Amino acid sequence: VALLVSGGHTQLMAAHAMGQYELLGESIDDAAGEAFDKVAKMMKLPYPGGPNIAKLALQGDAKAFEFPRPILHQGLDFSFSGKNSSFRTVEKVR
Repeated sequence: VALLVSGGHTQLMAAHAMGQYELLGESIDDAAGEAFDKVAKMMKLPYPGGPNIAKLALQGDAKAFEFPRPILHQGLDFSFSGKNSSFRTVEKVR
């Protein structure tokens, strides 16, 4: 199983052999990297957001907020847009 995560795509694939891949699921809206970039922008962090958020996460409390899991849709397709909405809600609380 291979997981492709970037700013534009998130795909879960079965790698049967070199050059033989089967798409199992993919993001239907925001990719995982795109969600990190959007949240980083809201936090006024530099682009790309993922590495900057990862550094800050090491200093944080993993149990401070409960974020929803990505929604599974048909098969193994998934959505990360809820992460952005959840972050906006947390920002309003803080």
